[in-house]
Amino acid sequence: MVHWEVVGGLDKGGILVREGQALGSKATSDRLATGAVVEELQLVGDRLNYELVIGSGPKRGWVSVKISGKDLLVKKDGAVASSKTASVTADESGDTYTYFKGGVSPTEKTPWLKMLGKAKPDAKARLIIFSWTGNRGGQGSAHNFAKAASPAWAELLSSFEQFEVNYPGRGMRVKDALYEDSAKYVQDIAAALEIALKGGKPFAFLGFSFGAVLAMEVARLMQAKDMGPQWDGRANMGCAKLGEAAFEQMLKDKGGTDFILNDPGMKKMFVPVIAADCKLEENYTFDASRGLLKCPVLVLYGKKEGHDKMKTLIDQKATDLWLEVTACHKLSKIQALDSDWYIFQDVASTESVAHAIADFCIPRLTA
Repeated sequence: MVHWEVVGGLDKGGILVREGQALGSKATSDRLATGAVVEELQLVGDRLNYELVIGSGPKRGWVSVKISGKDLLVKKDGAVASSKTASVTADESGDTYTYFKGGVSPTEKTPWLKMLGKAKPDAKARLIIFSWTGNRGGQGSAHNFAKAASPAWAELLSSFEQFEVNYPGRGMRVKDALYEDSAKYVQDIAAALEIALKGGKPFAFLGFSFGAVLAMEVARLMQAKDMGPQWDGRANMGCAKLGEAAFEQMLKDKGGTDFILNDPGMKKMFVPVIAADCKLEENYTFDASRGLLKCPVLVLYGKKEGHDKMKTLIDQKATDLWLEVTACHKLSKIQALDSDWYIFQDVASTESVAHAIADFCIPRLTA
């Protein structure tokens, strides 16, 4: 049984798939994602008839293994576990996961990543933070983990060198194009982080609100290259289809962004960011074919009713879904905090998060 890994098409969201062997045959609507692994059914010259094993894209089809001498797919050595068997393989491997093992290479510079604070040569690991988005996007853009709600945040996480994923439309990237396609967003973030983090110290992802979904998807994509939960999503919110006036009224009704809406300059700058984030979230769907995370997850949530106008409450059923995205159930953990879902606006809960991250990660580091 011969397997191939897709290495081309990173800048296009994958490689072109056709229904037949001929180059002139009909192309499929979806591309075969970079990082996907396929089983060879038939190889005719440089044309490969495949069946998808791991990753996203058409289940079957014909692709070119190379174009103009450039590899689009390469043969993969060793056995390949499908997403169905990955849970057994990963969970039985114990604490020795490759992401806990690091190197000495520095973190490469990229517009997608900004360091929080000063460089820490003695740090044991790196913490990569995915902040919030969505209808709190404007407020989220004003939130700064370098100035956390608790002054003890940096001290409690002193073993980590901290970075924040730098979303377009915020800070130094205020003029960069916004995203409404979550799949493309994840692909571009993953491509940048793969280069920036390669060969360096071990790292962990911290995601807040929809940032947690982005962190999970980026991790799945990065892991697929190196070797789910059936969430209803937010499509039914309908924010993405609202006109300008109705959209602003929705923000007023929900609260939390008055400081933006009441300032003409901030309104012009941030309302488009919030609108794009809403579309980003509502267009998101979970692709189970990409497989499970090959690392444990730490799920933290506030158990109290939210202080937003909607009185948002996170229930246990919603948090349990996160355990469905990982193959490492035994090492994963769900922890309730004595706060509402705005955990990073409260001193005590911010410190609780820092304690939980340190307790969860540091004992497992092997670097």
